[in-house]
Amino acid sequence: MTETLDDFLRKAIEGPSLAHWGVRGMKWGVRRTPEQLQRAAIIRTDGDSNAEGKRAVLNTRTGRIKPTSKDYDVKKELGARLQEFGPSTLSNQEMQAYMQRLNLEQQYARISAPAPTKAEKGAKFAKETIKKVGKNEFNSLLKGQKGPVVKLVTGEKGKTKVADIPKKKKKKKS
Repeated sequence: MTETLDDFLRKAIEGPSLAHWGVRGMKWGVRRTPEQLQRAAIIRTDGDSNAEGKRAVLNTRTGRIKPTSKDYDVKKELGARLQEFGPSTLSNQEMQAYMQRLNLEQQYARISAPAPTKAEKGAKFAKETIKKVGKNEFNSLLKGQKGPVVKLVTGEKGKTKVADIPKKKKKKKS
């Protein structure tokens, strides 16, 4: 059987060959950033009537792909436009949809946040108390006065309020 030139070329093209399966324009040995990997994590579904396919985001910590909703994708797109070009590029309807999605995400974060432990509550109380006392002492120093804590630290005796410094009760010998 004689082969024509077209048959020969077709077999040569379809036969074993070296193909590049990497990312076009990518240099050898260069790794993609997590942001580039997330952009590449679009999953297209086969045989689905949805022409745009399903979107997904790659979780770089676990390496798992999690699907995203259409609303989330719209929020991301509108947020990018808003950040790049400003609010004048969005219509009232788009801005309202974007703000509504942000509010829903914030509400969900507030509801799903774990309740603070007793240690966290105590640390918060101590931090706020120290901040208030420090502010009061600083203000009294600015006025040229010494507050009760400064007097206590420097050992000065003077009129201090009983509520400012708790005093220890002395035991009476009987």
